[in-house]
Amino acid sequence: MMGLQALGLSVLATRLAYLQVIKKKSQKYLSKNTFLRLELIAPSRGRIYDSQKNLIATNRRVFRVTILNRGLKNVHGTLNTIASIIPLSYRNIDTIIERSQSVRMYTRILVKDDLTWEDISKLSLHKAHLPDMEISDGESRFYPSRDIFAHTLGYVGNISSRDLIKGDALLDMPGFQSGKIGLEKGYDKILRGIAGFKKIQAKDDGITIRNIEYVKPKSGRDLSLTVNGALQSYIINILRSYRSGSVVVIDTVTGSIKSMVSKPSFDPNMFVNGISRANWDALRKNVDKPLLNRSLQGLYAPGSTFKVLVALSALNIGVTKDFVVNCRGYVDIGKHRFYCWKRGGHGRLDMLGSIRASCDVYYYVLSLRVGVENMAKTSRMFGFGQTHALGVPFQESGTVPDKMWKKRHYGRKWLLGESVITAIGQGYLLTTPLQLALATARLASGKAIVPFVCKYGVNGTLRNRSPSPLAINEKYLNLVREGMRQVVNAPGGTGFKARLNTWQIAGKTGTSQVRNISKEERKTGVISNRYLPRKYRDHAIFVGYGPFDNPRYAISCVIDHGGGGASIAAPIVKHVFLKIIALTKKTNTI
Repeated sequence: MMGLQALGLSVLATRLAYLQVIKKKSQKYLSKNTFLRLELIAPSRGRIYDSQKNLIATNRRVFRVTILNRGLKNVHGTLNTIASIIPLSYRNIDTIIERSQSVRMYTRILVKDDLTWEDISKLSLHKAHLPDMEISDGESRFYPSRDIFAHTLGYVGNISSRDLIKGDALLDMPGFQSGKIGLEKGYDKILRGIAGFKKIQAKDDGITIRNIEYVKPKSGRDLSLTVNGALQSYIINILRSYRSGSVVVIDTVTGSIKSMVSKPSFDPNMFVNGISRANWDALRKNVDKPLLNRSLQGLYAPGSTFKVLVALSALNIGVTKDFVVNCRGYVDIGKHRFYCWKRGGHGRLDMLGSIRASCDVYYYVLSLRVGVENMAKTSRMFGFGQTHALGVPFQESGTVPDKMWKKRHYGRKWLLGESVITAIGQGYLLTTPLQLALATARLASGKAIVPFVCKYGVNGTLRNRSPSPLAINEKYLNLVREGMRQVVNAPGGTGFKARLNTWQIAGKTGTSQVRNISKEERKTGVISNRYLPRKYRDHAIFVGYGPFDNPRYAISCVIDHGGGGASIAAPIVKHVFLKIIALTKKTNTI
């Protein structure tokens, strides 16, 4: 036994001497020329569904070629070789070289995404001569609905130099995509997920020796939207007859947005792997601005749709529903003459009649009693002048003017005539289609409805769906609601083209002027929109809700340079309500 022990110790001592003395130089070289590195593993981006569980944003498998960043000389040489095998533009090469100088050493840099099988075959033949090159599979965003949800979803794109400044290691990954606009940007951190990683032992030249540890990535969170895909598609098809416009549908009980359409639209798939110069120029130079989300960024004077809020402002300060004005087609206030849209006038009207007939003169006179401060206060109560936490960035708040606003922006005092034109929804007052739909939903429900398009906020918490009552008397709301019912359903109502046989709809027409009408034109007769160049035609607006006796959905429709709200926008809203009725027959809700 002692002999065996002595033999074992002799073998161990011999081996130690061999490693520490004879192999000292080679072991020292190995310890100095290998290192451990972490390689992140991209998580799957969360998918997005519409309210009926249809996929509207998902991921597809792609193949990509990357190179190992071992310094500018290696990157440049490898790129030139790859460019001789598969098509790479000088612009792409310059971008990749610039990227190599901003990322860490021994990280991988994307050369080309979404490789064809032909590209893969050609590169595979040269793999032995390109040790820094790697062909791998991954995921890329895909939007099966194409232009239908484009403005709401937004799109993802490759990481820019500006993104890398944020210092997030996940952004260094080749082929990693982040949200650029829309919900993809607003919910980007939730959708991204959590990266996994591989711990690798590598030589000093970056070549892998072995994998030491593997941690699986965690996929991003899926999102379920409140938008109904069938309704969204239907509205887009209606708007294909018009060059530009917007329709927004809001649930008046919950505040959920059931549709938010902006026309023209675009295919977000063009941006996923980098948009071509030709496609970008086509979008950028298009005079109808397809990249503009009109529902949230389009600014419009609300026109006569604003009159219902002026009526509420008047009731709230003590003006009664029996307040009567005699419309002769114009009224003189100070040194100025203000005209009604109806040249011969409406005659004597009370408040209900003024809403039904949309009489301008009535609201010119009413503005003298109400004043701009009260109009501004009511406007803000109903959601004007504000953006909303939808998770969709880059919203416009619009403009709610008052005396302080003008002093701050123009350094001049407010004029009486400015209150007069504000009362008919013109002048400095600017709103978005979302705000018009929201104001209608709040009026219909009597509650401070908060709009949302995803049941979770960007911080991952569940949204509050119990809005508080508005600080306004219910009997005032009922009076204005009755006026809006008469607009659509009573003789002489301006919105009769929105009338339905099934639901009783309440609404208000609006025509938003985009040009000044001269005194001379007033005398001879205002030129009809159909005889004007498109850019000088009025915007057509209609807002409405239904059913009248149990409000559930509020809609705003704006058609850019469409002409009259009564003739153009009202019929569109009628068809949208018909589609809603058809959809609710199956599930009672959309």
